[in-house]
Amino acid sequence: MYNCSNYGCDPLDAYVLNECNEILLGGFDQAILLECNHQITDPSNATQVNAALANGTATLVTEASFSIEAPSAVTVDTLVACQPPRTVNYTRTGMYKNQNVNPTNVEFHAPIFRGKVFGGLIIRMCSETDNGNGYVYWVDSSVTFTGGLIGPANNTDLQRFEGTITWTAKTDPAMYNEPAGVFA
Repeated sequence: MYNCSNYGCDPLDAYVLNECNEILLGGFDQAILLECNHQITDPSNATQVNAALANGTATLVTEASFSIEAPSAVTVDTLVACQPPRTVNYTRTGMYKNQNVNPTNVEFHAPIFRGKVFGGLIIRMCSETDNGNGYVYWVDSSVTFTGGLIGPANNTDLQRFEGTITWTAKTDPAMYNEPAGVFA
């Protein structure tokens, strides 16, 4: 038995099996881009989310594709001999694809891909669970996008906006119930 010195930090919460072997499929078709200093404290609260959409501190992007990719650990060497490097943070990424190419959306995406910093994302899961619940993931960190317009050479492929979403956070995005009546 190895005796490590974590001083009781970060106790584990309870582990729970999904009911009736329910599994969640991937696929995220909508997201809300949150401006810096938005006032949302609960992304499952439709009143808060709708207020942010109405006052311009949030923007809903529909009929697109979003993903959350595997995080990349940021580590530092410890100053204790014989110890592995410690994870101090994670660089997290996701993919964004949107086939809604038109003059208005070219202008919409320009600041996004020029390095605009957002105050977070609320990403909607396409599928509902067996009990009818929909879920969202809340990225509660500053977020940036890199990428741009893709204009393929052949007429057998779609023009699209495509990019990488990047944020830094030690923990995964939190999972919440989908706010009622917000997403299309």
